[in-house]
Amino acid sequence: MTTGQPIDELHFADVPSVDPVLGPQTQALLEKQREIDSSTVASPEDIPIAFEEGTGVTVRDADGNTYIDLFAGIGVLDVGHSNLYVLEAVNEQADKFVYTVDFPTEARLELRSVWPITPRRSSRIGPTG
Repeated sequence: MTTGQPIDELHFADVPSVDPVLGPQTQALLEKQREIDSSTVASPEDIPIAFEEGTGVTVRDADGNTYIDLFAGIGVLDVGHSNLYVLEAVNEQADKFVYTVDFPTEARLELRSVWPITPRRSSRIGPTG
């Protein structure tokens, strides 16, 4: 059995740290984004944050403010930001092949190993998950 990352590697050391909430870098990025975004954006307009990086359960904005990440949404991995195990697996696969539509690959067929531990009605392998 492998152990997970040490707890001190799962977040920024200064979490949370917020001052001021809408700093000048964030304000500038938000203004630039509004110029190019359509009116159908998925980001919440009433939360003025421009994220720059994330580690574990924490995220940092363009002004260096650090937040505990309580967002969830499309394409969320419940393993935290910059997870070393996920990054290693992604890099290993990306070195071989990144995209194949639905053509068979060993990596795709390895997903069969999770079938015994997933609810039958909610698991399938296809282009959307």
